[in-house]
Amino acid sequence: MHLAASNRGKNGVIISVIIPCYNAGDAIVTCLNAVEKAAEGLPVEIIVVDSSDDETKALLEKRDNIILIRSEKRLFPGEARNVGAELASGKILCFTDADCIPDKEWLREVLESRPHIIRAVVGGPLLNGTPTNIVGTAEYFSEFSAFLPGMGKKRVGFLPTANLAIGKEDFLLAGGFKALEKGSDVAFGKDCASKGIPVIFDPRIKVTHRNRTDLKQFLKNQERLARGASQTRRSFRMRGSLVAKIPILWPFVPFARFLRICLRSMIYGRDQRIGFLKSLPVILLGSFYYGKGFAQGALEKFHPKGTGKGCSYRQKIKQVSGHRDLKGSKFEQT
Repeated sequence: MHLAASNRGKNGVIISVIIPCYNAGDAIVTCLNAVEKAAEGLPVEIIVVDSSDDETKALLEKRDNIILIRSEKRLFPGEARNVGAELASGKILCFTDADCIPDKEWLREVLESRPHIIRAVVGGPLLNGTPTNIVGTAEYFSEFSAFLPGMGKKRVGFLPTANLAIGKEDFLLAGGFKALEKGSDVAFGKDCASKGIPVIFDPRIKVTHRNRTDLKQFLKNQERLARGASQTRRSFRMRGSLVAKIPILWPFVPFARFLRICLRSMIYGRDQRIGFLKSLPVILLGSFYYGKGFAQGALEKFHPKGTGKGCSYRQKIKQVSGHRDLKGSKFEQT
Protein backbone atom coordinates (compact mmCIF):
# COMPACT_ATOMS: atom_id res chain seq x y z
CA MET A 1 0.00 0.00 0.00
CA HIS A 2 1.49 3.35 -1.07
CA LEU A 3 0.83 6.34 1.17
CA ALA A 4 1.51 9.89 0.02
CA ALA A 5 3.69 12.10 2.19
CA SER A 6 0.75 14.42 2.80
CA ASN A 7 -1.03 11.59 4.59
CA ARG A 8 1.76 11.14 7.10
CA GLY A 9 1.92 12.80 10.50
CA LYS A 10 4.93 13.79 12.58
CA ASN A 11 8.04 11.62 12.21
CA GLY A 12 6.40 9.80 9.31
CA VAL A 13 3.81 8.19 11.61
CA ILE A 14 0.41 7.57 10.04
CA ILE A 15 -1.36 5.57 12.76
CA SER A 16 -1.25 6.14 16.50
CA VAL A 17 -2.64 3.19 18.47
CA ILE A 18 -3.88 4.35 21.88
CA ILE A 19 -4.56 1.93 24.73
CA PRO A 20 -5.83 3.02 28.17
CA CYS A 21 -4.63 0.72 30.92
CA TYR A 22 -5.51 0.19 34.57
CA ASN A 23 -4.30 -2.87 36.50
CA ALA A 24 -4.50 -5.02 33.37
CA GLY A 25 -1.68 -7.37 34.35
CA ASP A 26 -0.63 -9.93 31.74
CA ALA A 27 -3.60 -8.96 29.54
CA ILE A 28 -1.82 -5.79 28.38
CA VAL A 29 1.20 -7.86 27.34
CA THR A 30 -0.98 -10.09 25.14
CA CYS A 31 -2.69 -7.02 23.71
CA LEU A 32 0.60 -5.29 22.89
CA ASN A 33 2.00 -8.41 21.25
CA ALA A 34 -1.05 -8.53 18.97
CA VAL A 35 -0.85 -4.79 18.17
CA GLU A 36 2.84 -5.10 17.31
CA LYS A 37 2.07 -7.96 14.95
CA ALA A 38 -0.67 -5.92 13.28
CA ALA A 39 1.74 -2.97 12.98
CA GLU A 40 4.52 -4.88 11.19
CA GLY A 41 5.66 -2.99 8.12
CA LEU A 42 3.43 0.02 8.84
CA PRO A 43 4.32 3.52 10.13
CA VAL A 44 2.71 3.07 13.55
CA GLU A 45 3.34 4.32 17.09
CA ILE A 46 1.83 2.56 20.11
CA ILE A 47 0.79 4.74 23.06
CA VAL A 48 -0.20 3.24 26.40
CA VAL A 49 -1.76 5.58 28.97
CA ASP A 50 -1.39 3.77 32.28
CA SER A 51 -2.73 4.67 35.73
CA SER A 52 -2.16 1.25 37.32
CA ASP A 53 -1.21 0.78 40.96
CA ASP A 54 -0.16 -2.87 40.69
CA GLU A 55 2.47 -4.96 38.88
CA THR A 56 1.21 -3.71 35.50
CA LYS A 57 3.55 -0.71 35.80
CA ALA A 58 6.60 -2.97 35.89
CA LEU A 59 5.38 -5.02 32.93
CA LEU A 60 4.96 -1.89 30.81
CA GLU A 61 8.31 -0.41 31.79
CA LYS A 62 10.00 -3.47 30.26
CA ARG A 63 8.64 -2.58 26.81
CA ASP A 64 10.96 -0.35 24.83
CA ASN A 65 8.83 -0.13 21.69
CA ILE A 66 5.90 1.81 23.14
CA ILE A 67 5.27 5.35 24.29
CA LEU A 68 4.33 4.94 27.94
CA ILE A 69 2.39 7.73 29.64
CA ARG A 70 2.06 7.31 33.39
CA SER A 71 -0.51 8.96 35.65
CA GLU A 72 -0.40 8.61 39.41
CA LYS A 73 -4.10 9.36 39.55
CA ARG A 74 -6.65 6.80 38.34
CA LEU A 75 -7.99 7.84 34.95
CA PHE A 76 -11.32 6.89 33.44
CA PRO A 77 -10.81 5.29 30.00
CA GLY A 78 -12.10 8.37 28.18
CA GLU A 79 -9.66 10.63 30.01
CA ALA A 80 -6.77 8.29 29.25
CA ARG A 81 -7.68 8.15 25.55
CA ASN A 82 -7.79 11.94 25.38
CA VAL A 83 -4.29 12.21 26.84
CA GLY A 84 -2.98 9.69 24.33
CA ALA A 85 -4.72 11.45 21.44
CA GLU A 86 -3.28 14.83 22.42
CA LEU A 87 0.24 13.44 22.31
CA ALA A 88 -0.24 11.28 19.22
CA SER A 89 1.82 11.99 16.09
CA GLY A 90 -0.32 10.06 13.60
CA LYS A 91 -3.07 11.38 11.37
CA ILE A 92 -5.21 8.35 12.29
CA LEU A 93 -6.03 7.50 15.90
CA CYS A 94 -6.83 3.83 16.58
CA PHE A 95 -8.28 2.89 19.94
CA THR A 96 -8.43 -0.51 21.59
CA ASP A 97 -8.46 -1.80 25.16
CA ALA A 98 -6.00 -3.72 27.31
CA ASP A 99 -8.29 -6.78 27.38
CA CYS A 100 -8.44 -7.00 23.58
CA ILE A 101 -6.51 -8.86 20.90
CA PRO A 102 -6.59 -7.04 17.55
CA ASP A 103 -6.60 -9.11 14.38
CA LYS A 104 -3.28 -9.27 12.52
CA GLU A 105 -4.88 -7.32 9.63
CA TRP A 106 -6.54 -4.79 11.93
CA LEU A 107 -4.41 -1.77 11.09
CA ARG A 108 -4.21 -2.55 7.38
CA GLU A 109 -8.00 -2.71 7.21
CA VAL A 110 -8.18 0.63 9.03
CA LEU A 111 -5.80 2.14 6.47
CA GLU A 112 -7.94 0.76 3.64
CA SER A 113 -10.99 2.49 5.13
CA ARG A 114 -9.15 5.89 5.05
CA PRO A 115 -10.93 7.53 8.01
CA HIS A 116 -8.62 10.58 7.87
CA ILE A 117 -9.52 11.22 4.22
CA ILE A 118 -13.23 10.41 3.99
CA ARG A 119 -13.92 11.99 7.43
CA ALA A 120 -15.51 9.11 9.29
CA VAL A 121 -15.26 7.09 12.46
CA VAL A 122 -14.64 3.46 11.49
CA GLY A 123 -14.59 0.23 13.43
CA GLY A 124 -15.87 -3.29 13.21
CA PRO A 125 -16.95 -6.41 15.04
CA LEU A 126 -15.84 -7.61 18.43
CA LEU A 127 -15.11 -11.35 18.44
CA ASN A 128 -15.71 -13.60 21.44
CA GLY A 129 -12.44 -14.23 23.27
CA THR A 130 -14.02 -16.62 25.79
CA PRO A 131 -16.16 -18.94 23.60
CA THR A 132 -15.93 -21.99 25.89
CA ASN A 133 -17.06 -20.18 29.04
CA ILE A 134 -20.79 -19.62 29.61
CA VAL A 135 -20.35 -16.46 31.70
CA GLY A 136 -17.82 -15.04 29.25
CA THR A 137 -20.12 -15.79 26.33
CA ALA A 138 -23.04 -14.20 28.20
CA GLU A 139 -21.02 -11.03 28.69
CA TYR A 140 -19.98 -11.06 25.04
CA PHE A 141 -23.55 -11.16 23.73
CA SER A 142 -24.82 -8.81 26.46
CA GLU A 143 -22.33 -6.08 25.55
CA PHE A 144 -21.57 -6.60 21.87
CA SER A 145 -24.71 -7.97 20.21
CA ALA A 146 -24.85 -4.77 18.16
CA PHE A 147 -21.34 -5.39 16.80
CA LEU A 148 -21.31 -9.03 15.72
CA PRO A 149 -19.24 -10.32 12.78
CA GLY A 150 -22.36 -11.35 10.86
CA MET A 151 -23.39 -7.74 10.32
CA GLY A 152 -22.73 -6.00 7.02
CA LYS A 153 -21.11 -2.64 6.47
CA LYS A 154 -23.43 0.14 7.56
CA ARG A 155 -23.76 3.44 9.35
CA VAL A 156 -24.32 3.15 13.13
CA GLY A 157 -24.89 5.45 16.08
CA PHE A 158 -21.62 4.63 17.85
CA LEU A 159 -18.78 2.13 17.99
CA PRO A 160 -17.16 0.51 21.03
CA THR A 161 -13.84 2.09 21.89
CA ALA A 162 -12.27 -1.38 21.88
CA ASN A 163 -12.27 -1.12 18.07
CA LEU A 164 -12.49 2.43 16.80
CA ALA A 165 -10.45 4.62 14.44
CA ILE A 166 -10.79 8.27 13.45
CA GLY A 167 -8.68 11.01 11.88
CA LYS A 168 -7.02 13.14 14.53
CA GLU A 169 -8.46 16.37 13.15
CA ASP A 170 -11.97 14.94 13.36
CA PHE A 171 -11.29 13.65 16.88
CA LEU A 172 -10.40 17.16 18.00
CA LEU A 173 -13.39 18.59 16.16
CA ALA A 174 -15.73 16.20 18.00
CA GLY A 175 -14.24 17.29 21.33
CA GLY A 176 -12.65 14.02 22.39
CA PHE A 177 -14.12 11.56 24.87
CA LYS A 178 -16.07 12.67 27.88
CA ALA A 179 -14.66 11.67 31.27
CA LEU A 180 -17.23 9.00 32.05
CA GLU A 181 -16.60 5.69 33.79
CA LYS A 182 -18.99 4.02 31.36
CA GLY A 183 -20.74 5.27 28.22
CA SER A 184 -18.03 7.51 26.74
CA ASP A 185 -18.29 5.60 23.43
CA VAL A 186 -22.01 6.36 23.11
CA ALA A 187 -21.47 10.04 23.92
CA PHE A 188 -18.58 10.23 21.46
CA GLY A 189 -20.71 8.79 18.68
CA LYS A 190 -23.33 11.43 19.35
CA ASP A 191 -20.73 14.20 19.34
CA CYS A 192 -19.30 12.98 16.03
CA ALA A 193 -22.76 12.91 14.44
CA SER A 194 -23.39 16.47 15.63
CA LYS A 195 -20.25 17.55 13.74
CA GLY A 196 -21.27 15.75 10.56
CA ILE A 197 -18.78 12.89 11.05
CA PRO A 198 -20.46 9.57 10.16
CA VAL A 199 -19.83 6.44 12.22
CA ILE A 200 -19.27 3.39 10.00
CA PHE A 201 -19.30 -0.29 10.99
CA ASP A 202 -17.01 -2.31 8.71
CA PRO A 203 -16.94 -6.11 9.31
CA ARG A 204 -13.37 -6.36 8.01
CA ILE A 205 -11.92 -4.44 11.01
CA LYS A 206 -11.78 -7.11 13.71
CA VAL A 207 -10.77 -7.21 17.36
CA THR A 208 -11.19 -10.06 19.83
CA HIS A 209 -12.48 -9.14 23.28
CA ARG A 210 -11.63 -11.23 26.34
CA ASN A 211 -14.70 -11.21 28.56
CA ARG A 212 -15.19 -11.62 32.30
CA THR A 213 -15.66 -15.26 33.27
CA ASP A 214 -16.58 -14.75 36.93
CA LEU A 215 -20.35 -14.49 37.51
CA LYS A 216 -20.13 -11.89 40.29
CA GLN A 217 -17.84 -9.67 38.24
CA PHE A 218 -20.11 -10.01 35.23
CA LEU A 219 -23.21 -9.00 37.18
CA LYS A 220 -21.42 -6.11 38.88
CA ASN A 221 -20.24 -4.83 35.51
CA GLN A 222 -23.77 -5.01 34.07
CA GLU A 223 -24.90 -2.75 36.89
CA ARG A 224 -22.05 -0.32 36.23
CA LEU A 225 -22.72 -0.29 32.49
CA ALA A 226 -26.39 0.44 33.06
CA ARG A 227 -25.67 3.16 35.59
CA GLY A 228 -23.41 4.86 33.08
CA ALA A 229 -25.93 4.40 30.27
CA SER A 230 -28.70 5.92 32.35
CA GLN A 231 -26.59 8.88 33.50
CA THR A 232 -25.41 9.57 29.97
CA ARG A 233 -28.97 9.55 28.65
CA ARG A 234 -30.16 11.88 31.38
CA SER A 235 -27.34 14.32 30.63
CA PHE A 236 -27.31 14.25 26.82
CA ARG A 237 -30.14 14.10 24.33
CA MET A 238 -29.96 10.71 22.61
CA ARG A 239 -31.97 7.56 22.03
CA GLY A 240 -33.26 6.31 25.38
CA SER A 241 -33.16 9.70 27.10
CA LEU A 242 -36.92 9.67 27.61
CA VAL A 243 -36.80 6.26 29.32
CA ALA A 244 -34.13 7.48 31.77
CA LYS A 245 -36.36 10.38 32.81
CA ILE A 246 -39.64 8.49 33.32
CA PRO A 247 -39.56 6.14 36.35
CA ILE A 248 -42.65 4.21 35.28
CA LEU A 249 -40.66 2.87 32.30
CA TRP A 250 -37.67 1.60 34.29
CA PRO A 251 -39.17 -1.85 35.13
CA PHE A 252 -39.37 -2.59 31.39
CA VAL A 253 -35.66 -1.93 30.77
CA PRO A 254 -34.36 -5.47 31.55
CA PHE A 255 -37.03 -7.09 29.34
CA ALA A 256 -36.35 -4.73 26.45
CA ARG A 257 -32.63 -5.31 26.77
CA PHE A 258 -32.97 -9.09 26.88
CA LEU A 259 -35.25 -9.13 23.82
CA ARG A 260 -32.89 -6.87 21.87
CA ILE A 261 -29.90 -9.07 22.71
CA CYS A 262 -31.78 -12.18 21.60
CA LEU A 263 -32.94 -10.72 18.29
CA ARG A 264 -29.51 -9.38 17.34
CA SER A 265 -27.68 -12.51 18.40
CA MET A 266 -29.97 -14.89 16.50
CA ILE A 267 -29.81 -12.77 13.34
CA TYR A 268 -26.15 -11.72 13.25
CA GLY A 269 -24.55 -14.42 15.41
CA ARG A 270 -25.60 -17.36 13.28
CA ASP A 271 -22.29 -19.18 13.71
CA GLN A 272 -22.44 -18.79 17.49
CA ARG A 273 -26.03 -19.80 18.21
CA ILE A 274 -25.18 -22.87 20.31
CA GLY A 275 -22.99 -20.83 22.65
CA PHE A 276 -25.61 -18.11 22.75
CA LEU A 277 -28.42 -20.51 23.69
CA LYS A 278 -26.31 -22.10 26.42
CA SER A 279 -25.62 -18.70 27.94
CA LEU A 280 -29.23 -17.45 27.80
CA PRO A 281 -30.00 -17.95 31.54
CA VAL A 282 -26.91 -15.90 32.46
CA ILE A 283 -27.83 -13.23 29.89
CA LEU A 284 -31.32 -13.00 31.42
CA LEU A 285 -29.90 -12.68 34.94
CA GLY A 286 -27.50 -10.00 33.71
CA SER A 287 -30.39 -8.12 32.12
CA PHE A 288 -32.11 -7.81 35.49
CA TYR A 289 -28.91 -6.52 37.08
CA TYR A 290 -28.68 -4.09 34.17
CA GLY A 291 -32.21 -2.90 34.94
CA LYS A 292 -31.25 -2.37 38.57
CA GLY A 293 -28.21 -0.32 37.59
CA PHE A 294 -30.23 1.71 35.10
CA ALA A 295 -32.66 2.79 37.83
CA GLN A 296 -29.79 3.59 40.20
CA GLY A 297 -28.09 5.75 37.60
CA ALA A 298 -31.29 7.62 36.83
CA LEU A 299 -31.70 8.50 40.50
CA GLU A 300 -28.13 9.63 41.10
CA LYS A 301 -26.94 13.19 40.69
CA PHE A 302 -24.48 13.28 37.83
CA HIS A 303 -22.06 16.00 36.76
CA PRO A 304 -20.10 14.73 33.76
CA LYS A 305 -16.64 16.11 33.14
CA GLY A 306 -15.30 16.92 29.75
CA THR A 307 -18.48 18.35 28.26
CA GLY A 308 -17.05 21.66 27.13
CA LYS A 309 -16.29 22.60 23.57
CA GLY A 310 -13.04 21.68 21.90
CA CYS A 311 -10.42 19.23 23.05
CA SER A 312 -7.37 21.16 24.23
CA TYR A 313 -5.48 19.67 27.16
CA ARG A 314 -2.44 21.08 28.94
CA GLN A 315 -0.13 18.64 30.67
CA LYS A 316 3.44 18.63 31.92
CA ILE A 317 5.23 15.89 30.01
CA LYS A 318 8.61 14.57 30.95
CA GLN A 319 10.91 12.25 28.99
CA VAL A 320 11.88 9.27 31.15
CA SER A 321 14.05 6.51 29.70
CA GLY A 322 12.60 6.95 26.24
CA HIS A 323 9.03 6.97 27.55
CA ARG A 324 6.74 9.91 28.08
CA ASP A 325 5.79 10.16 31.72
CA LEU A 326 2.76 12.13 32.85
CA LYS A 327 3.05 13.53 36.35
CA GLY A 328 -0.34 14.01 37.92
CA SER A 329 -3.49 13.96 35.89
CA LYS A 330 -5.33 17.26 36.15
CA PHE A 331 -6.51 18.22 32.71
CA GLU A 332 -7.84 21.63 31.94
CA GLN A 333 -10.18 22.00 29.00
CA THR A 334 -10.22 25.25 27.10
